[in-house]
Amino acid sequence: MPPSRWRDREPRLTRGTSPIFRYARNKTPASRKFVICIDNSGNEASLIVGKVYETAEDSAAAKHSMLRVLDEDTSEPEGYLYSAGMFAELDLPEAVKLQLQHYRQAEVT
Repeated sequence: MPPSRWRDREPRLTRGTSPIFRYARNKTPASRKFVICIDNSGNEASLIVGKVYETAEDSAAAKHSMLRVLDEDTSEPEGYLYSAGMFAELDLPEAVKLQLQHYRQAEVT
């Protein structure tokens, strides 16, 4: 039987509060990364070419040339994994990063 501290814990994943989502939402502006979709082949219903997406840091996904992409879809607050080749990283001014993050949070809540 696991120690009592494990039995007394709250459920780990609840809508909008997963550890990855919280981390991505609370990152400093300088560490936020945004990408633009340049290829949605095979994912036409999920990705829009030319749309800007925020990414969450995921070192395990990066080892497999994948990106964890955050979207306004609240059913999956941790984001989705896509091939990194489907996106181009954007170098945005800090003010723009803050505005995009604010806009994304408003859509999720």
